[in-house]
Amino acid sequence: GLHMGLKYKDAAQPLKGGKFRLVIDDLKKYVKQAHSNKVDLDFDFDGGAAVGDGLFKMVVHYSMVHSDGDGEEKGELMVERKHTGDLWTTTLKTQLVHSVAKPSSPRNQQHGSQAGV
Repeated sequence: GLHMGLKYKDAAQPLKGGKFRLVIDDLKKYVKQAHSNKVDLDFDFDGGAAVGDGLFKMVVHYSMVHSDGDGEEKGELMVERKHTGDLWTTTLKTQLVHSVAKPSSPRNQQHGSQAGV
């Protein structure tokens, strides 16, 4: 199935931020070429104290269970917009938190070292 949830910090001013969660139990049902079966995305958006000033921070935590035996992958993506003095800065950061691959996967064996080559 497909599951979604949304919760605002302030429903009267949704741009202040909130949380959104999307879980897809079988991504291949919707996207045949997908590398993953189960996908879990958890968005946390903070619009800051002043709505509309262009400053924000969004963090996306993700988990994907790969369908080809590569195991589970977890990580996060962070996008932040700051203004310090005359400088506007946008930061984009990704981080792999956890990845477990099954050693019997032919795909993983292709990336291993090859002795004598």
